[in-house]
Amino acid sequence: TAWGDGEPYVEQGNWGTYFAYPGPGVEVDILAGQIMYAGYLTFEELDEERVEITVTLENGFVFYYDVADTEVDDNLKVQDYDDIPPAENPAIGLFDWKVSIEPGSTTATIEVPVNNYYGVHLDVAYPAECSVE
Repeated sequence: TAWGDGEPYVEQGNWGTYFAYPGPGVEVDILAGQIMYAGYLTFEELDEERVEITVTLENGFVFYYDVADTEVDDNLKVQDYDDIPPAENPAIGLFDWKVSIEPGSTTATIEVPVNNYYGVHLDVAYPAECSVE
């Protein structure tokens, strides 16, 4: 799991983060597993009401999904906020803006409303060598 880097929703019990809208062209880091740099987000305002968020995954990270789920998951989820979100664990499954990105992809875009704050959650995977003994 990965999040756009920012402020924690809560101090304990979840590492989900939100951030203030940085403006067009400004990058926001994506962190996987709380500490691993997984890429970045950029923003382009399409008009006064809509912004396009572009996700660029790096360092071997790719979009993924829950293989135990029998349906394709929405693996890119965004919630926009007028004000700083409440200090509670976010329900990412209830985020307003969700799309399913092809597993293995390293880039994606999503259009959402222009707003003051965003929470961006991604389901990602990182290839690692496996050894069978």
